[in-house]
Amino acid sequence: MTPNQVLMATVSRICGPLWDVISPPGAEITKFPKAFIMALTANESGAWIKNNANVPRRFEQSVYERLLKAQKGDEPFGSIKKAIFSGMSDEQLKDYASSWGLTQIMGYNILEWEGWTLADIQNAERHYNGTLRLLWQFEHRFMLNPMKDFAEFFRCWNTGNPHGKTFDPNYVDNGLARMDTYSSLGESQ
Repeated sequence: MTPNQVLMATVSRICGPLWDVISPPGAEITKFPKAFIMALTANESGAWIKNNANVPRRFEQSVYERLLKAQKGDEPFGSIKKAIFSGMSDEQLKDYASSWGLTQIMGYNILEWEGWTLADIQNAERHYNGTLRLLWQFEHRFMLNPMKDFAEFFRCWNTGNPHGKTFDPNYVDNGLARMDTYSSLGESQ
Protein backbone atom coordinates (compact mmCIF):
# COMPACT_ATOMS: atom_id res chain seq x y z
CA MET A 1 0.00 0.00 0.00
CA THR A 2 1.11 3.55 -0.68
CA PRO A 3 1.58 5.95 2.27
CA ASN A 4 -1.64 7.73 1.27
CA GLN A 5 -3.54 4.42 1.21
CA VAL A 6 -2.19 3.52 4.66
CA LEU A 7 -3.19 6.94 5.98
CA MET A 8 -6.71 6.82 4.57
CA ALA A 9 -7.27 3.22 5.71
CA THR A 10 -6.21 4.21 9.23
CA VAL A 11 -8.38 7.35 9.25
CA SER A 12 -11.31 5.28 8.01
CA ARG A 13 -10.81 2.59 10.66
CA ILE A 14 -10.55 5.05 13.55
CA CYS A 15 -12.79 7.94 12.45
CA GLY A 16 -15.24 6.30 10.09
CA PRO A 17 -17.39 4.84 12.89
CA LEU A 18 -17.59 8.27 14.56
CA TRP A 19 -18.90 9.74 11.31
CA ASP A 20 -21.30 6.84 10.76
CA VAL A 21 -23.05 7.68 14.05
CA ILE A 22 -23.87 11.13 12.65
CA SER A 23 -24.49 10.08 9.07
CA PRO A 24 -25.17 6.34 8.82
CA PRO A 25 -24.38 4.79 5.42
CA GLY A 26 -27.36 5.25 3.13
CA ALA A 27 -28.93 7.97 5.28
CA GLU A 28 -29.46 11.42 3.81
CA ILE A 29 -28.63 13.28 7.02
CA THR A 30 -25.80 15.14 5.35
CA LYS A 31 -25.05 15.93 1.74
CA PHE A 32 -21.30 15.66 2.27
CA PRO A 33 -19.78 12.40 1.07
CA LYS A 34 -17.92 10.37 3.66
CA ALA A 35 -14.86 10.48 1.38
CA PHE A 36 -14.73 14.27 1.80
CA ILE A 37 -15.05 14.12 5.60
CA MET A 38 -12.37 11.42 5.89
CA ALA A 39 -10.02 13.39 3.57
CA LEU A 40 -10.63 16.56 5.60
CA THR A 41 -9.81 14.61 8.76
CA ALA A 42 -6.63 13.27 7.16
CA ASN A 43 -5.59 16.75 6.05
CA GLU A 44 -6.07 18.18 9.53
CA SER A 45 -4.96 15.41 11.87
CA GLY A 46 -3.86 12.42 9.80
CA ALA A 47 -0.27 12.45 11.05
CA TRP A 48 -1.41 12.02 14.64
CA ILE A 49 -4.08 9.47 13.80
CA LYS A 50 -1.61 7.43 11.76
CA ASN A 51 0.75 7.34 14.75
CA ASN A 52 -2.06 6.51 17.21
CA ALA A 53 -1.43 9.76 19.03
CA ASN A 54 -3.94 12.12 20.57
CA VAL A 55 -4.73 15.03 18.29
CA PRO A 56 -3.33 18.11 20.04
CA ARG A 57 -4.70 21.61 19.99
CA ARG A 58 -2.96 23.99 17.60
CA PHE A 59 -2.49 27.50 18.95
CA GLU A 60 -2.55 30.30 16.37
CA GLN A 61 -0.76 33.44 17.53
CA SER A 62 -2.31 35.70 14.88
CA VAL A 63 -5.84 34.66 15.92
CA TYR A 64 -4.92 35.22 19.58
CA GLU A 65 -3.73 38.75 18.78
CA ARG A 66 -7.01 39.49 16.98
CA LEU A 67 -9.00 38.13 19.93
CA LEU A 68 -7.01 40.36 22.31
CA LYS A 69 -7.90 43.38 20.18
CA ALA A 70 -11.56 42.36 20.16
CA GLN A 71 -11.52 41.93 23.94
CA LYS A 72 -10.11 45.44 24.35
CA GLY A 73 -12.66 46.82 21.88
CA ASP A 74 -9.96 47.92 19.44
CA GLU A 75 -11.43 45.98 16.51
CA PRO A 76 -14.28 43.53 15.96
CA PHE A 77 -13.77 39.80 15.52
CA GLY A 78 -16.23 38.85 12.81
CA SER A 79 -19.76 38.93 14.17
CA ILE A 80 -18.70 37.94 17.70
CA LYS A 81 -19.74 40.64 20.14
CA LYS A 82 -17.18 42.30 22.41
CA ALA A 83 -19.26 41.38 25.48
CA ILE A 84 -18.52 37.69 24.91
CA PHE A 85 -14.84 38.36 25.63
CA SER A 86 -15.54 40.28 28.83
CA GLY A 87 -13.89 38.64 31.81
CA MET A 88 -12.07 35.98 29.78
CA SER A 89 -8.65 35.08 31.07
CA ASP A 90 -5.59 35.07 28.88
CA GLU A 91 -5.61 31.26 28.94
CA GLN A 92 -9.25 31.18 27.80
CA LEU A 93 -8.44 33.51 24.91
CA LYS A 94 -5.58 31.19 23.94
CA ASP A 95 -7.99 28.25 23.98
CA TYR A 96 -10.37 30.09 21.64
CA ALA A 97 -7.38 30.99 19.42
CA SER A 98 -6.57 27.29 19.03
CA SER A 99 -7.96 24.60 16.77
CA TRP A 100 -9.17 21.34 18.26
CA GLY A 101 -10.09 17.78 17.39
CA LEU A 102 -10.14 15.57 14.34
CA THR A 103 -10.84 18.35 11.85
CA GLN A 104 -9.16 21.09 13.91
CA ILE A 105 -12.16 23.36 14.53
CA MET A 106 -11.07 26.81 15.68
CA GLY A 107 -12.23 27.41 19.25
CA TYR A 108 -13.68 30.85 18.54
CA ASN A 109 -16.36 29.27 16.31
CA ILE A 110 -18.23 27.89 19.30
CA LEU A 111 -18.63 31.33 20.85
CA GLU A 112 -21.69 31.79 18.62
CA TRP A 113 -22.99 28.22 18.90
CA GLU A 114 -25.61 28.04 21.61
CA GLY A 115 -24.96 25.21 24.04
CA TRP A 116 -21.46 24.42 22.75
CA THR A 117 -18.25 24.43 24.76
CA LEU A 118 -14.63 23.74 23.93
CA ALA A 119 -15.15 20.28 25.41
CA ASP A 120 -17.65 19.54 22.63
CA ILE A 121 -15.15 20.08 19.83
CA GLN A 122 -12.54 18.11 21.75
CA ASN A 123 -14.94 15.18 22.16
CA ALA A 124 -14.49 12.82 19.22
CA GLU A 125 -18.10 11.63 19.48
CA ARG A 126 -19.49 15.16 19.11
CA HIS A 127 -16.75 16.75 17.02
CA TYR A 128 -18.16 15.91 13.58
CA ASN A 129 -21.41 17.69 14.49
CA GLY A 130 -19.33 20.87 14.71
CA THR A 131 -17.60 20.03 11.45
CA LEU A 132 -20.98 19.75 9.72
CA ARG A 133 -22.13 23.00 11.26
CA LEU A 134 -19.13 24.88 9.83
CA LEU A 135 -19.44 23.20 6.44
CA TRP A 136 -23.13 24.13 6.35
CA GLN A 137 -22.19 27.75 7.08
CA PHE A 138 -19.68 27.73 4.20
CA GLU A 139 -22.22 26.06 1.91
CA HIS A 140 -24.81 28.77 2.50
CA ARG A 141 -22.52 31.79 2.79
CA PHE A 142 -20.71 31.02 -0.47
CA MET A 143 -23.46 29.07 -2.31
CA LEU A 144 -21.33 25.93 -2.62
CA ASN A 145 -22.51 22.48 -3.67
CA PRO A 146 -21.50 19.85 -1.06
CA MET A 147 -21.56 17.11 -3.70
CA LYS A 148 -19.09 18.71 -6.10
CA ASP A 149 -17.34 21.86 -4.82
CA PHE A 150 -14.77 19.94 -2.82
CA ALA A 151 -11.77 22.13 -3.67
CA GLU A 152 -13.71 25.19 -2.52
CA PHE A 153 -14.75 23.49 0.72
CA PHE A 154 -11.13 22.50 1.45
CA ARG A 155 -10.09 26.13 0.89
CA CYS A 156 -12.92 27.38 3.10
CA TRP A 157 -11.90 24.99 5.84
CA ASN A 158 -8.31 26.16 5.75
CA THR A 159 -8.81 29.88 5.04
CA GLY A 160 -12.48 30.75 5.59
CA ASN A 161 -12.95 31.57 1.91
CA PRO A 162 -13.47 29.37 -1.19
CA HIS A 163 -10.85 31.43 -3.03
CA GLY A 164 -8.40 31.82 -0.14
CA LYS A 165 -4.72 30.92 -0.34
CA THR A 166 -3.97 27.96 1.90
CA PHE A 167 -0.92 27.99 4.16
CA ASP A 168 0.14 24.65 2.70
CA PRO A 169 0.03 25.10 -1.10
CA ASN A 170 -0.78 21.37 -1.45
CA TYR A 171 -3.66 21.37 1.04
CA VAL A 172 -6.45 21.25 -1.57
CA ASP A 173 -4.64 18.83 -3.90
CA ASN A 174 -3.85 16.54 -0.94
CA GLY A 175 -7.49 16.60 0.11
CA LEU A 176 -8.75 15.76 -3.37
CA ALA A 177 -6.18 12.97 -3.75
CA ARG A 178 -7.15 11.57 -0.35
CA MET A 179 -10.81 11.53 -1.39
CA ASP A 180 -9.84 9.48 -4.45
CA THR A 181 -7.68 7.18 -2.34
CA TYR A 182 -10.47 6.67 0.17
CA SER A 183 -12.90 5.80 -2.61
CA SER A 184 -10.39 3.44 -4.25
CA LEU A 185 -10.10 1.49 -0.99
CA GLY A 186 -13.74 0.51 -1.45
CA GLU A 187 -14.90 2.39 1.63
CA SER A 188 -18.59 3.24 1.85
CA GLN A 189 -19.50 6.73 0.73
